[in-house]
Amino acid sequence: MPTSRRALRATGSLFVHLDYRSVHYVKVALDRLFGRDHFVNEIVWCYAVGGKSRRGFGRKHDTILWYARSADWAFYADAVRVPRRGGSHMRVVGGVQEKTDRRTGRVYRYPIAAGKVPEDWWTDVETLNHSDRERTGWPSQKPERLVERLLRAVTAEGDRVADWFAGSGTTAAVAQRLGRGFVAVDREPAAIDVAVARLTRQGRRLAAEGAPPPPIRVARGHKHRR
Repeated sequence: MPTSRRALRATGSLFVHLDYRSVHYVKVALDRLFGRDHFVNEIVWCYAVGGKSRRGFGRKHDTILWYARSADWAFYADAVRVPRRGGSHMRVVGGVQEKTDRRTGRVYRYPIAAGKVPEDWWTDVETLNHSDRERTGWPSQKPERLVERLLRAVTAEGDRVADWFAGSGTTAAVAQRLGRGFVAVDREPAAIDVAVARLTRQGRRLAAEGAPPPPIRVARGHKHRR
């Protein structure tokens, strides 16, 4: 984690995706490393699958901790806006959504086209299923839509992204598609093979669409035997 912090520029951010087993311990470590004032959000990713239990409440979420390198972190709100959801106490008038506060009677107006910035709990990003085209078979693979929201929130085209636990290469694939540079690292040779194959396939598709990405450079380490 210290390496991750040193690699960030002043406006950079770190996202760490965790489950219930480790999130609390990692949060304490990151508070010490970055400082509690640099903790931006605890994002809760809720999903519908799994989580059944007869001896407690079903676990149906992961947590993403967001820390910033400095107080001047980048956040591109307009890049991650989502449609506003209507309700019984909402109505649309001339392209503007009106919401009435039931307690005070006050009316709030929002342009529909602008949408809203998501809150810190996400229920609109589904887990991958077996028929999804992006699925690689890697056991811990995350949906591209989840990573895309994070990258759009804190990076612009031409920025560089690093993933120190690359796995199937989802972060690298999203960065490549969005025109971001990337560094993807994993200690498992099988993960590198999966990620390189994935990026190569996507690179061909992007080239066919007239937007060829920069070539991929692969550096493999060597295991030292005693």
